[in-house]
Amino acid sequence: MARRKSERGTSQSTGSAAFGEDADGKPTGSAAFGAGGADTPLRGALLFGNDPQGNPTGSEAFGQSDSKHPLKGALLFGNDPQGNPTGADSFGQAESAVPLKGALLFGNDPQGNPTGSDTFGGSDDKLPMRGSSAFGAPQLIPERLVRDDIGYDFVGVMLQADDNGIAGIRKSPHDNVRARVLHVLERQLGCEADRLRSGMRESAIPWGRVRRDGGLDRELAYELRRWYSKAPKTVLGVGHVRDVLESMERMHSFVLKCDWDLSPVELAVYWFDELVATGVTTLHNEFRFFVFRSAENQEILAYVDTLTPRRRQQTARIRGPDGSTHATVELLRPGTGDQFDAPGQDQFKALVRDGDGNELFLLTEERATERYFRAKLTTVDTEEVIGKVEDRIKEGSIRALVELDLTVARVIAWGIAAVMADLSRLRRSGWPKAIEEEEEEVESIDVALGPRKHGVG
Repeated sequence: MARRKSERGTSQSTGSAAFGEDADGKPTGSAAFGAGGADTPLRGALLFGNDPQGNPTGSEAFGQSDSKHPLKGALLFGNDPQGNPTGADSFGQAESAVPLKGALLFGNDPQGNPTGSDTFGGSDDKLPMRGSSAFGAPQLIPERLVRDDIGYDFVGVMLQADDNGIAGIRKSPHDNVRARVLHVLERQLGCEADRLRSGMRESAIPWGRVRRDGGLDRELAYELRRWYSKAPKTVLGVGHVRDVLESMERMHSFVLKCDWDLSPVELAVYWFDELVATGVTTLHNEFRFFVFRSAENQEILAYVDTLTPRRRQQTARIRGPDGSTHATVELLRPGTGDQFDAPGQDQFKALVRDGDGNELFLLTEERATERYFRAKLTTVDTEEVIGKVEDRIKEGSIRALVELDLTVARVIAWGIAAVMADLSRLRRSGWPKAIEEEEEEVESIDVALGPRKHGVG
């Protein structure tokens, strides 16, 4: 997911750019195939025809042998002193050291990991960028980070001048980001706020506790170390850490846009102003759900159920491409019967569980009008606020802002946003009051006309 490339300050060339320039002035591309130097005495054509030690080079290497390379060229594809398969034989047999070889490697993996052509363009949690996308991927750590654009104080409130207010000063929009990042660092790594007054550095992470406590995020700690080792003065700012948390799915910030007056409903998910996924409603038998696809290659990412107002049991599933359940959103209220008469019972509350049924967090409606909707996300046990869903509607178009400071897969956050956007649409249309209304009973033709008379008709 490319974003803010100009801010990353990457100095190391990738892709085709690597064949024409080098930040350190070393020869690259065609320039590397010329005269030799102290470090590389043989380059270019010389390497294929001359060796000061007299070893075979170029085409000679494919027919002769020496003490260091007893098998070279065509011999390597037909003989091995240890009797291991070589050449074409290695594309049909298996051994303990290499259980999958040849054609088998390009279609099967006991652990289910992508193999062969699947690794070029597919996506999984461990390898988000592969194949051609891996050449120049923006989330790879750049050669050198530029100065942070938000700031280095993770604790102090960020302010800015305000000419329109009486006080002449107000909170900066970046202060919300700062507070969220600090909250995640305290929860995931046990960081102390006082150690982050001058930025994220080696001393800010309690390494002894991270290594002892299995509940802390050791993977995040080591990734932060990789980043601040290349940062100015080896210190990360708020924006740097936010990028790490977002890329590792420890924190989520995105915008969902849609038009509810169109059919089918089409959703668009934007991550830092970049379209990353789309969702379209479809109907299967009596069930209506969203199909989420990658904006890059249209690969199916998830299936997300919609809520049906007339049903008493309200549970929306977020499923993977293979149909497995990643998470569920269960509507706890509005309830049924007399609960509608209790104050506040008409406002919704939902419980989100993971695929194994473990409780993740609660969603509670705070405000709902014809044009505005807001819900807060809290932990189940401590009711600690960990995010929000906020959307506005204008002429049928909805723009929903979603913030979630919890370690979950990105597609789960997208699915939850889709369910909440669908639910806010139902709330604006009068639900749950509409669910109380009983369907009008329609007379049958026989009842309306009365009994038939003999000899008539």
